Amino acid sequence: MLCYLDWKASWWMDRRVLRSGVGHDMSEALSAYALKQAALLQHMGKAFASLWYPALVGHGIDTEWPTHYNLDPSDVDALQVPVPEENDVHDADLDDMFD
Repeated sequence: MLCYLDWKASWWMDRRVLRSGVGHDMSEALSAYALKQAALLQHMGKAFASLWYPALVGHGIDTEWPTHYNLDPSDVDALQVPVPEENDVHDADLDDMFD
């Protein structure tokens, strides 16, 4: 997901200058829109990473995503995202769900 958000943000950045044959004001507006879309996607990536990172670290899972999303392990406690204990996670009994 993070790689997709990075790719899409880059895609929007490339779109800033592709439109030709429009006036200066329209060119500025299109560029601003593309920049806003790219910033939104980058912000979403950072938000997702800050939610996922504590759970991954808490379960000993290494992150293999773009390094600009990596958080300092000391920041994990500051995020205050609870990581469930292994015995707190239960699989649903599907037979009971459909009775």
